[in-house]
Amino acid sequence: MTPINWLKRNLGHQISSDVRNVIEFIFLWQEYNFKYHVESTRGRDRDAALRLKDNEIAKEYYEQIKEECLRDFARIPSLHSDNNPRIKLSKDSNFQREVLYNTTNCSLEDFLNVIYQIRCNFLHGEKLWNEEQKIDIQLICWAKDKLEKLLTGIHYL
Repeated sequence: MTPINWLKRNLGHQISSDVRNVIEFIFLWQEYNFKYHVESTRGRDRDAALRLKDNEIAKEYYEQIKEECLRDFARIPSLHSDNNPRIKLSKDSNFQREVLYNTTNCSLEDFLNVIYQIRCNFLHGEKLWNEEQKIDIQLICWAKDKLEKLLTGIHYL
């Protein structure tokens, strides 16, 4: 049994679905991280995490879910501007790193890159610094749902 499946079965139902999704994202990323490190040679973590972009099965399946991914990403408000739909994910308020994910930048690599940046922002403390920040929770929940859908759809884990 994988850690994410164990967690889903054993995590108490008394916690909110958002909290459950954030916890599940952590476990999902651990499984994904293990898988891509087993398959890849040494190198930067980002490069290994994005390696799935060259997988033909992943490309085909992503094309089936791309519109849903874009639509749901666009529904999450932006902290940095009032323009909707959301078209980018910024690492910080100084825009030192922008990751675009929109109808122009929506390849599998773009998708994996925005998921990876959400993971980095979360695991390195730039997400959830303020528990009242609902946008951070929405981004993590989106990342968990869409990454899980992709990885499950291609039988990667």
